[in-house]
Amino acid sequence: MCPENAKFTTGTIIIATVVFALIGRSAEAKTWRITNVKQSGAIHLRQLPSSKSPIIGYIPANATNLSGGACKGSWCHIKYKGKKGWVYKKYLTAQKKKASSNTPTATPDKTPQN
Repeated sequence: MCPENAKFTTGTIIIATVVFALIGRSAEAKTWRITNVKQSGAIHLRQLPSSKSPIIGYIPANATNLSGGACKGSWCHIKYKGKKGWVYKKYLTAQKKKASSNTPTATPDKTPQN
């Protein structure tokens, strides 16, 4: 192997590492809530990230704590009631994850100290 090819290989590895790092960041799980929908309405959960894709479910306007993954263009991957699909990003707002109600809380130790 000549040195020029070695530089290209090293450069390719560096570029691939950066690309995978960026992809990893965009694939982080997020928690979403539905927005921009009238209260009595619902949005479509679609099989693929396209308005022409089949509708596999409906998500009510007041839905919160929707788990999801990466967004692809104007569409975000969402899990709702066991179904995984795509929602148009215009109808989603990221929200902070709520602590589980099963999370134990610390209580002071009431044993007397000697």
